[in-house]
Amino acid sequence: MPNVHPLLVHFPIALIFVIVICDLVGMILHKESFIFTGTIVTVFAVLGAGAAVLSGLIAEESVEESAQVESLIETHELLGFVYLGLILFLLVYRLALRKRLSGMTGWIAVIISVAAAIVVSIGGYIGGEMVYRYGTGVAAVQGASDSEIDDHESEEAEDEVKREHKY
Repeated sequence: MPNVHPLLVHFPIALIFVIVICDLVGMILHKESFIFTGTIVTVFAVLGAGAAVLSGLIAEESVEESAQVESLIETHELLGFVYLGLILFLLVYRLALRKRLSGMTGWIAVIISVAAAIVVSIGGYIGGEMVYRYGTGVAAVQGASDSEIDDHESEEAEDEVKREHKY
């Protein structure tokens, strides 16, 4: 089964920022439609976070863990569960309060969504480090050896010198 985790993680990351913006606009401008939109988006963020965590657990079984990456994977996984818990709590909180998300109860929702955005941002950063710095979950590219690259660059340099001296 292919690793779909990289395809799924972007949705809960993006959606939490939509939730934060909807909540802030709704609270500052006293617009209930923004608060309602934030609640609807929270439903999709929970679904996306659940899919991202599940696919991450499956992906973890298929990658080779080096000693230096193992602690990053554990931290990334923990942050994924914390995010899922926060976003799930936010959804239950919003649904329980329904139209009473104003004043202090509304600001509590904003605080929870900002906390979730911070957690998922740190988790996303660590995930990026694992992939782009350590190559976790990425197949190694079979390419030319360093000596072949050096030989090719030398040939290109010689050709350039020949072209310059012709004129």
